[in-house]
Amino acid sequence: MQTQWVQRDGVSLEVKVTGQGPLILCVHGWPELWYSWRHQMTYFAARGYQVAALNVRGYGGSSHPITVDQYTQTELSADIQAVATALSDDPVILFGHDWGAPQVYTTALRFPEQVRGVAGLSVPFIPPSEGSTLALWEALYPDRFFKAYYFHPDVEYIKAQVDIVFPSSLPIKVDTKGPIKWSTSVEGELTRHSFTFSQDELSELGDGEISWLDVSSAVFMSSFKDYADFAEVNRIRSEPKAIVTEEIRDLADKVTMNLVDPFDKARALYDWVALNIRYVGVYFGDGGVVPNSSKDTLRNLHGDCKDKSNLLISLLKAVGIEAENAIINSGDAYKGNL
Repeated sequence: MQTQWVQRDGVSLEVKVTGQGPLILCVHGWPELWYSWRHQMTYFAARGYQVAALNVRGYGGSSHPITVDQYTQTELSADIQAVATALSDDPVILFGHDWGAPQVYTTALRFPEQVRGVAGLSVPFIPPSEGSTLALWEALYPDRFFKAYYFHPDVEYIKAQVDIVFPSSLPIKVDTKGPIKWSTSVEGELTRHSFTFSQDELSELGDGEISWLDVSSAVFMSSFKDYADFAEVNRIRSEPKAIVTEEIRDLADKVTMNLVDPFDKARALYDWVALNIRYVGVYFGDGGVVPNSSKDTLRNLHGDCKDKSNLLISLLKAVGIEAENAIINSGDAYKGNL
């Protein structure tokens, strides 16, 4: 493994390089380093590629600019382009993981003549559009919103403060979890909620606990009336996606062949979905909260929890079993002793 340095506009970029052949340039995510790619570098170098992985500006031995405007996608993609130019006269293949994925997508869009292939891992490509990201998030739950601020249990907080200010006329609900100090004041036509939090005793997940979100202190705010309102909004948007196509009906008949009891049919269909639909979440537009159609999930043979649930509902409907989605564990936490 060799170390090379690439200079661009006063920024030094540390690049690790191995192998000979067409160039694959790997871009890490957060919080990572070039080292995240060590196994892939060895694998592809053995198959006739030159493989490079840089430390993105702000990481490892690369320069650490001070101001926020030096970390825009324009700057980051230009860094990648500079490394590609320094290492290869031909178009390169880009690999990006996590925060590195948007960087390689942007590089390919800005410098298409220097990129012949792109692989983005864990973060899907979202095409540019005339709408803003804020407008997209507003469209996820029209006329409603939900926001949470989490304090990671294994991070020390000397003093964290969150202030939420909104017109008093808005029906906003606010809540907390954990030892968070909370005060409320009215300033003219505005209501202010102030939260302060300190944490010096750190903890890690115990056996059986699912996610750090389950054990983190948090601040929540929402314009939903209650859980029933939240469930109804999701039902309205997911129900039309649970369609019964001819392909779905044929599959349901095949899976439940020779079964009479509705419970046995439901069990067989559930098992088929669990065993044959891989858990992969691919989100475009409002896909973070609205499932893909059952037809698409079956065709792709992958989906996230809501996609798999909607496909199961379609299969059940195909054999005459009525079913609907249920939202569970919303606001509660899995514990190791449950």
